[in-house]
Amino acid sequence: MPITALHSCSAPNDDTGGKLEVDVQAPAGARVFSVSLKKPLGLVLAERGGRIEVESVAAGGHAAAAGVAPGDELLATTARAQGGRESLKGQLVLLPAGGQQFNTVAAAIRSNTCSQCLIHLVFARPAAS
Repeated sequence: MPITALHSCSAPNDDTGGKLEVDVQAPAGARVFSVSLKKPLGLVLAERGGRIEVESVAAGGHAAAAGVAPGDELLATTARAQGGRESLKGQLVLLPAGGQQFNTVAAAIRSNTCSQCLIHLVFARPAAS
């Protein structure tokens, strides 16, 4: 089992002007970083070994300009709450990607429907070997 470390991550809450926060597990020694991207994101995600990773980045796209690279692991994304507590429905949340099915994370990213809004993503970049 790979060694992981707990990281407290935050992203801007575009609805309230505050912060969204979540704790996520990242590989020990990985660099954890956040990006805020316009649509189209300019990246392709894939599920590998129970993790969601960047498979490719479009040259000249928003993800490339923000420094996202193939192999980066997605740890969290902003999303519009769809279920759970009624008081959260429709609110912007920071959803941890770890332990989620790929389709759940993809739906969470798609739930950011505002065409002018930024999508906030938290990634881990593996330590150089």
